[in-house]
Amino acid sequence: MSEESIDGTLGGAEVQPEPQQAHAEEVMVERTGRHGTGWVLIALGALLLAGNLFHISGGIFLIVLGGAFLAGYFTNRSYGLLIPAMILIGLGIGVMFEEWRYLDLHDFAVPLFLGLGFISIYLIDRFSWHQSSTWPLWPGGILVIIALWGIAIETGLFRDIWWEMMDLFGTWWPVLLIIWGVYLLGKRGKKKEAV
Repeated sequence: MSEESIDGTLGGAEVQPEPQQAHAEEVMVERTGRHGTGWVLIALGALLLAGNLFHISGGIFLIVLGGAFLAGYFTNRSYGLLIPAMILIGLGIGVMFEEWRYLDLHDFAVPLFLGLGFISIYLIDRFSWHQSSTWPLWPGGILVIIALWGIAIETGLFRDIWWEMMDLFGTWWPVLLIIWGVYLLGKRGKKKEAV
């Protein structure tokens, strides 16, 4: 069993100090930030050059820029890069649909695809790293519901469905009274058992 001598050697071999944990974390943060910034700068430069040489729509510009953030996310596993990536990609797809009129979404393509972009933040992080926060589902869900509601109103879908629902409700509304009565009886029965 050898002991460390006063001069810092261990049985004739010099003991190397372990790297400081804080220094290693600083180097990792610096390296990750450099890679993420690198991806964004490459995409931005390529887009600006292509914009000078060819006509690029705003939607494609946003999609490619979002793709650079997405590449940075998968390279660095940084959740902070996924958020702008999917917002830009969703917004870009919506703008592209509005510019090129692929489908007549009655000016609701941008909120629809922006909402899907928010929802994809949750899905991508959940399925790629098996962790995620649920906050993107709230703005995403609200935007998708508003867009689908607007599309349904603009296309006249609700006009037909509304009258059919009113006919059904006019016939079956007493069922609500029956359900309410059963609920109250069940609630009263539970109170008697507790006493």
